Amino acid sequence: MTRLSSKRTRFYKNGSPVIVMILFFIFASFFIFNTKLTKHNLIILMCMFSIILVSGYLYLRYMIFDLVDELWEDDGFFIVKNNCNEYKIPLYDVSHVSCTFTPRRFFPERVTLHLLKNSNCGAEVAFTPIESWLPIEILNTELDKLTSRIDKYKNDRVPTKLDQIKAK
Repeated sequence: MTRLSSKRTRFYKNGSPVIVMILFFIFASFFIFNTKLTKHNLIILMCMFSIILVSGYLYLRYMIFDLVDELWEDDGFFIVKNNCNEYKIPLYDVSHVSCTFTPRRFFPERVTLHLLKNSNCGAEVAFTPIESWLPIEILNTELDKLTSRIDKYKNDRVPTKLDQIKAK
């Protein structure tokens, strides 16, 4: 079995929202205690902080919270571990692999496996790859190797009776 996901995913999912909220409250308390608050300034300040909180939550929700805890590759299957559940996804069910690069200091890279059909995990499985201090080009070569393994498995797979029925 080969681990494809990072060991820091748990920190990204649990620790980073706490750190962001602590920094937000420090930032908010600095403005509240160091400015003269009139009714007009208070309304503007609350609107600004509400917008920051909502946009921060939405960004974390769509970039961090949907990451799987662990992703392993084992002999023709991806083994997905998420929220104490374990799922097996065959390699031939993956249609393509995409990657989103973000600034490394703020949020992790994100690799998404797009599935041909919905599984227990959904139509997409997102994970953070194993971190390295290598440039993006080398990470791209690792993703190309993963994509080529998926394509090779799809091409080498013996068609089943269901595949023959679908072809007719």
